[in-house]
Amino acid sequence: GTPLYLSPEIVKKQAYDHRSDIFSLGVVMYHMAALETPFQDKTLDGLMNKILYKQPLPFQVAYS
Repeated sequence: GTPLYLSPEIVKKQAYDHRSDIFSLGVVMYHMAALETPFQDKTLDGLMNKILYKQPLPFQVAYS
């Protein structure tokens, strides 16, 4: 998958199930609403660290 949408289970190389798909769908929905992904970093290792240990920031969006 695309690294920006990976679930923590995939990052840890653990077994996964439908919950990983739900996590990735949540990332897609966040991306659509905030116009940016919830986890971003310049390196793949940094991105994976954020997926594992950080909470995405709440966002304020005003559509006109």
